[in-house]
Amino acid sequence: MERAKIIFLGDVSFSGQNRKADKPFISDEINEVFKNSDAVIANFESSVGFGLKKQELFQSDVTSVQNLKECGITHAFLANNHIYDYGYEGFQATVEATLDNGMQPVGLSQHNGKDCRITSLELNGIKIGLLCCGWTKVVQDLQQATQYWEYNEKEILSLIEESLPHYDHLILVAHRGKMFVEYPFYKDRKAFKKYLNLGLSAIVCHHPHVVQAVECKNGQLVAYSIGNFFFDSSEGHVQSSFSQEKQDTGVMISLTLSKEKLLKHKVIPVYKEAKKTMLLPAEKAESFNKHLRLISARTRSSLISTFFFSLQFAQFVLPHFIKVKLHHIGKSKNG
Repeated sequence: MERAKIIFLGDVSFSGQNRKADKPFISDEINEVFKNSDAVIANFESSVGFGLKKQELFQSDVTSVQNLKECGITHAFLANNHIYDYGYEGFQATVEATLDNGMQPVGLSQHNGKDCRITSLELNGIKIGLLCCGWTKVVQDLQQATQYWEYNEKEILSLIEESLPHYDHLILVAHRGKMFVEYPFYKDRKAFKKYLNLGLSAIVCHHPHVVQAVECKNGQLVAYSIGNFFFDSSEGHVQSSFSQEKQDTGVMISLTLSKEKLLKHKVIPVYKEAKKTMLLPAEKAESFNKHLRLISARTRSSLISTFFFSLQFAQFVLPHFIKVKLHHIGKSKNG
């Protein structure tokens, strides 16, 4: 039986302290996981070009894209809320840098006027469609011929229905969710159920910078947030009070597919230490997996999930939001 294996990675950025990342920036064990896969898809959460709109936020050196490629990453997800930190010029430079280094940018709604909302992969005779989009609330230049795909529920539903007959599998990859909360937003759970009912094989998300629930039911998988893969969580105007250890710990999601079904999935815990991402040691992985099972079990109940979501939102998200607002108010007064 023909099989295809795809690896999904969380947030990757070579800005801040990560500018001096090791090369390769992954351990030998993770490198072996990549070598045994047919595609590796990472959320590249920064731009590599300077434009007119400088936010002094996430900026990676253009050579970091080569680091991604040399480590075995095949696709760079770009539909995230930091891809426009340096305007259209920064975004466009990042698209071109991935292409120049032999990687495919995903998360584009169009490139040079061509519809790119679905990335088609044919791996070992298995046809896979990736729907890659992000909920960014960033105003992009819609006059340009290259744009990223902003998350839109109606558009996703329509595209799933149109595309299912043409693929063995459709997978949604979304930059979506509430930051620093281990439980998914109720609106996401509701929308994701609709997508799965139409026939998606899997949904994989990132953005919250922490790991959320992973569920597998009826041969379909949902990973609500796979957390950070290689990310300087100390960068930014205001730091979150959420556990630093949890921000430095993420998961890789490995999917093994046949033409007919999702054969199996693996949740592989990783952690970032200094300039490199490694597999989480066995003793820590056991504790992590126990906690992941707990939050996944809580997520299966809408009432319980909403309770814990609200608790963490009040504890971590609201204070962070207020601090950021105060920072920008102070900056505008001083400017």
